[in-house]
Amino acid sequence: MRIYWSLRSIPELKKLDADQRRRVWRRARANVPPDWRLVIGWLLFGTATGCGFAFGSLPGAVLGAMAGGFLLLQIIARQTLPYIRLDVARRHRGTLELG
Repeated sequence: MRIYWSLRSIPELKKLDADQRRRVWRRARANVPPDWRLVIGWLLFGTATGCGFAFGSLPGAVLGAMAGGFLLLQIIARQTLPYIRLDVARRHRGTLELG
């Protein structure tokens, strides 16, 4: 299982400059229909933040939010990958301008 640390760690986006990467990501995310995995991701984020707060006050909440945000990114990235691939393929065929 591949771990995505940032948009740059997604292979399809790696060769794009930062501005193009963000545009492709936003376009792809806009096409992803909401489903149960996204709800689970947000629940994990909230739970991790709450547990961090319960065990360590504000610093714990920050660490919990970081852990929950990481898990949420993994879920969102996997949902978005097919749309990123489609966007990049269209760009290579010349049917889509990145701006």
